[in-house]
Amino acid sequence: MIEVASGGSMFGSNSTRIYADGTVALDIATVGYTPMHWVQQGRPGAYAAAAAIIATEGKRTKAALKPDTEICPDYGSDAVRADPPIAGFDYVASSCPNDAVTALMDHILSAVAPKNVP
Repeated sequence: MIEVASGGSMFGSNSTRIYADGTVALDIATVGYTPMHWVQQGRPGAYAAAAAIIATEGKRTKAALKPDTEICPDYGSDAVRADPPIAGFDYVASSCPNDAVTALMDHILSAVAPKNVP
């Protein structure tokens, strides 16, 4: 399972999980942590696409990540997780905005997004 998650602070959160069978699940918790849930099944190739990105960019992103030098109490966190690990990559997270983590997240989410949606 590959997870791309963001938020968790006072403004809610979202988590996209990509499973080996092609299921892509999106969980959203709004302000006050009111859960909402949306699942899209049948995205053939979604896991392979996300795994290929992680295999290429995951370890490099994690290696380049420096400890947060500031406190961002209202930010929550951004994270990408692979369980089991892919090409030595298991997890990267940042509790402040970080261009490298955001780029990895955006690349994965773009690869698994439904195509041709108006």
